[in-house]
Amino acid sequence: MYEGDRNPLLEPCSNQHTTDRWDPNRQRSDKMNISVEQLRCCSGTSCDHDRQQRCSCRLALIEADPEHQHRHQHDATADAKEAAENACRDADHRQLRDALVRHPFIIGSMSSATPLASAISVFVADRASSALLLDIDGTLAPIVRDPQSASVSEITRRLLIECNELFGLVGCISGRQAKEARRIVGIGSLPYSGNHGLELLPRGAGEPSVNPEAEAWTERVQAAARETAVQLREESGLKIEEKGPIVALHWRGLEDELAAEAVAEQIADAAKADGLLIHRGRSVIELRAPVTSDKGDGVQALLNGVTIDNVLYAGDDRTDIDAFRALRALEQRGVISKSLCIGVRSEQTPSELLAEADLLVDGTEGINSLLSALAE
Repeated sequence: MYEGDRNPLLEPCSNQHTTDRWDPNRQRSDKMNISVEQLRCCSGTSCDHDRQQRCSCRLALIEADPEHQHRHQHDATADAKEAAENACRDADHRQLRDALVRHPFIIGSMSSATPLASAISVFVADRASSALLLDIDGTLAPIVRDPQSASVSEITRRLLIECNELFGLVGCISGRQAKEARRIVGIGSLPYSGNHGLELLPRGAGEPSVNPEAEAWTERVQAAARETAVQLREESGLKIEEKGPIVALHWRGLEDELAAEAVAEQIADAAKADGLLIHRGRSVIELRAPVTSDKGDGVQALLNGVTIDNVLYAGDDRTDIDAFRALRALEQRGVISKSLCIGVRSEQTPSELLAEADLLVDGTEGINSLLSALAE
């Protein structure tokens, strides 16, 4: 259990905005029944033993789309962009098929659906000692072409406010800067961990605390993004998102995504040679200060000083795996009693996340159903 005095940095501020308050007399948002898929052991029962043995008892398998398998057999003129995208999907399917070969006792695709109420019963039974930690992009907010236009729906926002009044802790963890994460979610009474654990923005705070070691690299990281392959970058339209000691290079939605991605790789190679860390995500490459930090550190920061027994985390991308593993390490050491790692599934969900998740929900609508059930 995380114990100790209540962390004042995570307490609601006295001037909490009225829109953050939930009217208990209002009609509850639409309740959406959801079928949550639980990854099973070969015995057919939920896997509760040593979480370090996940590769042998938890595996998410996705069946390849037959139309996708035959599309290029009949279309030899498919453009390079589509071929590259399908090659990436094929690589994910091959990885899953390879896993099936290593574990032949697993047959078919996902296991049978498990009632959501059973999966979250521990959290509902003791809300005051439970925490809900949530990724933002792809989890609370749909993925969009322009990262600056991302937003959380009013339904999701209201469900978060309600959960915040019921649970010991509700917090958000993002690869975005913490203030930007708060802008997208639109709730000032939640704490936010930003920049993959490098920033912490407490409830109601005006500015985040930033890892000073990483902050010292800010100018060097930003120069690496802007001063390499300048002409190619401008011609490709590659987007630069400066996040202090992290710079993200985006190419989602550009006219020639392949060309922009190639420029991003060139910039990344130069930055790596200059001592920076490189991280690849979905249609994005990040240049980072050489300071070790990830969403697992964000989990630790949000839980620090809060008395919590059970922690639920939901995310949709590779970076969320670090949060999964951090929670399982805390559970294994007896710091918390229960962890529940939820993967948010979409057409682009990385196979690694599927393999590590305890449960899967479908997109942001699935998250709304999850939040609704938690607040029921």
